[in-house]
Amino acid sequence: QDGFREVGITADLDSEVINTRQALAIVETAGLQNVVSRYDLRYRFSGRDEEESEAFADMGTGALLALVCIYIILAWVFSSWLLPFAVMAIIPFGLIGVVVGHYVMGLTMTILSLFALVALSGIAINNSIILVATIERRRQEGKHKNLASKHAIVAGATDRLRPVILTSVTTICGLSTLMFERSLQAQFLIPMATTIVFGLAVTTLLVLFVVPSVLAIGEDIRNGLGSLWGRVHWRQQRQQVASVAK
Repeated sequence: QDGFREVGITADLDSEVINTRQALAIVETAGLQNVVSRYDLRYRFSGRDEEESEAFADMGTGALLALVCIYIILAWVFSSWLLPFAVMAIIPFGLIGVVVGHYVMGLTMTILSLFALVALSGIAINNSIILVATIERRRQEGKHKNLASKHAIVAGATDRLRPVILTSVTTICGLSTLMFERSLQAQFLIPMATTIVFGLAVTTLLVLFVVPSVLAIGEDIRNGLGSLWGRVHWRQQRQQVASVAK
């Protein structure tokens, strides 16, 4: 290849005993470096490792594009540049469920698990969208009744408690059967199902706490900045009045 003589060494792995990365680590520490330096050779890992590297690079671009599209759609729906961040704040917490799920099921994180993690990002924010939309509606109603914004956040979370849980439970129940499927054709789908089931279970529990908390924190920051701006503006007006009086 490219004018150089090449020797290809291939092997099949027993996935129940070892995975690709563990095998590569053993090969490198079992004397490969000594052989390479002794005979002035060059080596590279091809096959599945090369395919995974290319897939990781493509997945990074795809994940970034997906997040940008999600943000643009949410910004358009809510007519706000800040509310989408409250909705998307739940996405990183899905990784907790993915790690726990693979540990409980005795699985290894694969490229299919990471593909499912990108899909999980779109599924997990559904509950966040419903919750934020309800809270915003409660805020608009509270303005007419002179109620505090935090009352709207609590009321919105209370209203959507049952729908959020039910929509997630039905999805989890539908995919749970796939996780315990023993047929050969379904084995490559089990990591994907595990990612979505456990990730959705964790995000469902956290969305009822994280999203309202993020909205409340944003409200506190907004009130703090408004109070600070009011003090600055008041001091400027006071200085102007004092200069006129002089």
